[in-house]
Amino acid sequence: MNNRLRAKPECNRLQTRKAEIEEFFGSSWFRVLTDLNGKQLLHRLQAEMKQREDIE
Repeated sequence: MNNRLRAKPECNRLQTRKAEIEEFFGSSWFRVLTDLNGKQLLHRLQAEMKQREDIE
């Protein structure tokens, strides 16, 4: 999704979906489902995505 978002930053649907996913990782529902720190996990996933993009 990140590459598509970068290619079309004006696309509201992608922006909305990205915001929903980020919100989920910080939500109480995420904490019910897992003991992981959602914000920390999201940060690590974003760092991994950036690393992969730098390689390509």
